[in-house]
Amino acid sequence: MRNRKMNYVISAVLAAGSLLAMSCGGKKDNAKSKAANAFEVATVRWADWGEAYHTGFPDAAAKEAGIDLQWRTILNSDWADKKAVLLAGGDLPDAFLGEICFTEAEVLSNKGIFIPLESYIDQYMPNLKKILESDGTMKALATSSDGHIYGLPAKKALRLTVWNQMSQFQKY
Repeated sequence: MRNRKMNYVISAVLAAGSLLAMSCGGKKDNAKSKAANAFEVATVRWADWGEAYHTGFPDAAAKEAGIDLQWRTILNSDWADKKAVLLAGGDLPDAFLGEICFTEAEVLSNKGIFIPLESYIDQYMPNLKKILESDGTMKALATSSDGHIYGLPAKKALRLTVWNQMSQFQKY
């Protein structure tokens, strides 16, 4: 039941246009007891702009599903050090959300703590399953060299940037 609720939240966040979700599992070896409906999601942020990034749809979807969702914000400048400690110490959150998480080499060398997501995609994410079946490029990008999917992919629209982008909004 816990994994089902966790995947509902992950798919809801993906549907809301999240950039990339990296799911991590593994049993935490700490002494903290955790309610069956409580999940921790970590995200790596470029700057400390507060906690508003998860208010709205992610928190509302979790509440609707009866999930107690806790967020752990990690600044990009701290990520390299924190990542090493997380992998070595086993105090991983239930999921990671964001573009900057783990390399394929880090996932494959720590396979015991990362959960392959194919069965969850098949069971709980019919839209993503359809995309992966119809878009070979998307499936290839999402699939690790060992044949498993450890993170959820996302497509982003091309955003053109020009050197004077802000000036086009000024009145002359």
